[in-house]
Amino acid sequence: MKSFDTIIKRMRAEPVVMSVFRNVDAIRARELKKALTMIGKQLAPEEAKILEQLSYAIVEGILSTPMNNLRKEIEEGGNEELIKVVAKLFKYEENQYQRRH
Repeated sequence: MKSFDTIIKRMRAEPVVMSVFRNVDAIRARELKKALTMIGKQLAPEEAKILEQLSYAIVEGILSTPMNNLRKEIEEGGNEELIKVVAKLFKYEENQYQRRH
């Protein structure tokens, strides 16, 4: 069971992590829609669903490790600078981050 302190530390990273996932998911959805439009009616609904699942898997596969590493680093006492660097890399709105902390 995680200690309360560990949970509090992890919560500091969550706004940035969730923002990164939301932003990347918006890109995923936009690009999937464009691809499906380009393919047109050549795909059956089941095939379109497979492409959608593929797009989710790609995003998850790319982001899971770095975001989990960020969470772990913060849990283990990493400093706030790491969160700021990730926020800057992914263009997270700094003012949103500041309001929550």
